[in-house]
Amino acid sequence: MSMSRCPKPECGGFTFELQELKVNGAQFRMYAVQCSACGAVVAVKEFENTNALVIKRSDDLEQKISRVAERVDRIARKVGVV
Repeated sequence: MSMSRCPKPECGGFTFELQELKVNGAQFRMYAVQCSACGAVVAVKEFENTNALVIKRSDDLEQKISRVAERVDRIARKVGVV
């Protein structure tokens, strides 16, 4: 099996690392797979943190449910149900 090498001919590195990227407009964190020796990027991938995503979505849903409940209460007061 051949060994992966850095795409830069002058480098020739053969070890790689993940480096978090700051990408404007990206909804999720991104990572670059880059050469450990020179930093040349060979791939970009989304950060896969399912727990953080579930917690964020849960918080968003709680806020939306709270707003709906407030609206229902206001409507109920207006029609005299409460």
